Amino acid sequence: MRKVLSIIALAFWAGLSGCGGGDSEQIVARVGKNTLSLQEIQRQLPGAARREWSGQQAEALVRRWIELELVYQEALREGMDKSPQVQDLIKQQIKENVVAHYLDQKIFLNTMISDAEIEAYYNDHSEEFLNAEDAYQMRVILVSDLQEANAVREMISAGTPFAEVAKRRSKDGSRAAGGDWGAVPLSRLSPLLARSVPALRVGEVSRPIKTEAGYNLVLVEAYWRKGSTIPLERVKETIVERVQANKREARYQQLIEDLSKESTPQTDLNILQSLNEKEPQ
Repeated sequence: MRKVLSIIALAFWAGLSGCGGGDSEQIVARVGKNTLSLQEIQRQLPGAARREWSGQQAEALVRRWIELELVYQEALREGMDKSPQVQDLIKQQIKENVVAHYLDQKIFLNTMISDAEIEAYYNDHSEEFLNAEDAYQMRVILVSDLQEANAVREMISAGTPFAEVAKRRSKDGSRAAGGDWGAVPLSRLSPLLARSVPALRVGEVSRPIKTEAGYNLVLVEAYWRKGSTIPLERVKETIVERVQANKREARYQQLIEDLSKESTPQTDLNILQSLNEKEPQ
């Protein structure tokens, strides 16, 4: 079974990684008369997510589908799908999914936020964007030994940009971003780095700093004191999310108001009082 799953998942992963081919359904797995096709999975996975999938993830997905299908078919044989509880759940799930899709298409998609709206929110909510403690905008290069750290520092001193050296030589997870750690409060640094960083001037590259992970070179690009306002660039994404959420909520409430005028919902909340009545002993 394990070998069969690995073969199926390998073919599945190769199909996901490719461009697809032809209109015929490519069957990835089968349980009884039910099948799982590559095309079904492709419709559920965005292109970006598809490219990031590994063979192990593909195998796990196929295995999970088979497990669900085995139990599902057994439940059908026992008539579980006919029970009132299951029928109520199915109706509720259909309703919730239709509503979610409708809101995505009609209300939530393409909620554009202008730069003026971002700046206005930033200015009107300045108290939300204060540094809770001293913070340092940092870039870091991590190497294995002192000799390499000194060689890397010489490259930077000779004029090679810190970010470029980080991409080529750093072993830190931030190397792809040029060693950019963003704005970091001292409390989030290791004790060894936290002792050294405050002594650095903005624009200065540190001497090699030994930590548990190896030898670090640190460049402080900016410094913000506790209580100072966080620059707009650092919180722009957060503001976009908040403004979008506010716009979507306003659109949703407007939709409910408009639909209520058309349909005039009626309620009798007095009936709910019966729920609080005690059952006879």
